[in-house]
Amino acid sequence: MSRITGIGDAIRRERAGRGWTQEKLAEIARIAPRTLQSVETEDRISLATMKAISDALEMTIEELRGKADLSRETPATQDEILPRVSTGRQLTSIMGGAEMFYQDHDDLKDAQEVDLLAGFLQELEDIGDLWPEFGAGNRVEMAHHLGARLAEVEAAGFRVFGKRAHRRIVVGGDNQPGVMNMTVAHIVILRNSNAKIVEAESGEFVAAVS
Repeated sequence: MSRITGIGDAIRRERAGRGWTQEKLAEIARIAPRTLQSVETEDRISLATMKAISDALEMTIEELRGKADLSRETPATQDEILPRVSTGRQLTSIMGGAEMFYQDHDDLKDAQEVDLLAGFLQELEDIGDLWPEFGAGNRVEMAHHLGARLAEVEAAGFRVFGKRAHRRIVVGGDNQPGVMNMTVAHIVILRNSNAKIVEAESGEFVAAVS
């Protein structure tokens, strides 16, 4: 299985452009929904899975790879400081309507941790995708729901850090490179014991990530 930078965003954008859920694309491609979830969040994909997804999207593998090139994201700068996220409302402010998502987390110990963080991160991405369709009441409900989910993550020994930022994203192929300004939601989940978590002068905890 290979990691292809931008392939997850490319597939997600093609899927969203057709109005498809992850479940629908997985069904058409005849792959497990969890496999598609992993591809869209981690950019890791096998040749067989890429072929199944490209066929479902009625694209060639080369066309899908080309879409991935257009989705290449400038990575986070070294030692970037992310504030701790402590409420569901903060999460919706970061994720709501973001054009791209950057997510990372510490290594996980067991299937329970995998299920917890995979579900949490997927919900965040789904909210980012669907935010424009939510009314005011839905957004209040989502903030409350995410607050409860955040509490579950913290109870499992993790802390969530993140921010919303504008980044210059490289687009186009090698022959015609270009740059676009895009809104990026940056979320990182660390264990309480991670040495990257430090206390700022304000007394708030932040994460210094690279």
